[in-house]
Amino acid sequence: MNTLTMHPPSAFWRIVRALLLWAVLFPLLLWLGFALLSELEGDVREAQLAPAPHAALATAYA
Repeated sequence: MNTLTMHPPSAFWRIVRALLLWAVLFPLLLWLGFALLSELEGDVREAQLAPAPHAALATAYA
């Protein structure tokens, strides 16, 4: 609602606002998603590369 004229924005400005919002939010959400995925992938790789516990320890806690 435009507080100066008390009219809702025209369809043109609603579309422009929506496009600008997506032009900013979509890449940001995409970047955050890929950053999170790469962090999780790094954690999985570190866990896979970690040396396995000794067999005696594994049987002691089994």
